[in-house]
Amino acid sequence: MTQSCRAARAFSALVMVSVIAGCAGNPPDNSWGGNARWPTGEHLGAALKSAALDPVSWGPLAGAALLSAGDLDDDITEWAMDETPLFGGDALGRSDDLRDLLGAGYVITALLAPSDSFEDKARGLGVGLLSFALEGVVSEGLKDVTGRERPNGSNDRSFPSGHATNSAARAHLIRRNLAAIEMPGWARTGLNATAYTMAASGSFARVEGGKHHMSDVLAGFALGNFIARFVSEAFLPEESGVLLRATPLSGGAAMSITLPLP
Repeated sequence: MTQSCRAARAFSALVMVSVIAGCAGNPPDNSWGGNARWPTGEHLGAALKSAALDPVSWGPLAGAALLSAGDLDDDITEWAMDETPLFGGDALGRSDDLRDLLGAGYVITALLAPSDSFEDKARGLGVGLLSFALEGVVSEGLKDVTGRERPNGSNDRSFPSGHATNSAARAHLIRRNLAAIEMPGWARTGLNATAYTMAASGSFARVEGGKHHMSDVLAGFALGNFIARFVSEAFLPEESGVLLRATPLSGGAAMSITLPLP
């Protein structure tokens, strides 16, 4: 069994154990994916503001700007390429593995999140796919526009890091999925930390492998988080307030109302 397969099974097992391990956390009240919507202009504006104010969006972007203002970007990039402190000579392979594991983590948590119907589950997965598609299009478009040469000189598609963009988007969507799954708070916190650690280390591996400057990775990470949060909050908001749901029945429908408790 390869290292990546072992890690995938370990991550999957950790999710399953966390779901089974008691009811110490707050149980989800609603069907995952059931509140998917076509956003209005107001929804889009609110989601845009929320995504922009997220520290995981503006923090790495500010870091990239600071590095680009001097020689520090080149210094850190050259140091990472020479020393390869995290992954040694197989940094690019490990980066691919970690990105794929985050993809598996998203699928697992999306499937485990409680949904009332197949339609609700499909809607939730559709929003996730929309996030991935949009971050891929934006990342590739920025590469075309900027034309920044990679540190290893292989081509001019260094900015931003697509791996970092994709990994950050997956980590954010995993966090949202975990929020809908009943589990102890400590388990949810640990899984969130695991997902973001995987995303950050896999992104840094691209610097070690000579594919990106450090600022490329920071900008890509910010971009991925921004797009994932924007799309999620615009199309699939986390539940709050009053929820009114209609369930079709033979000869009629059943109405249910969910009220938040203080």
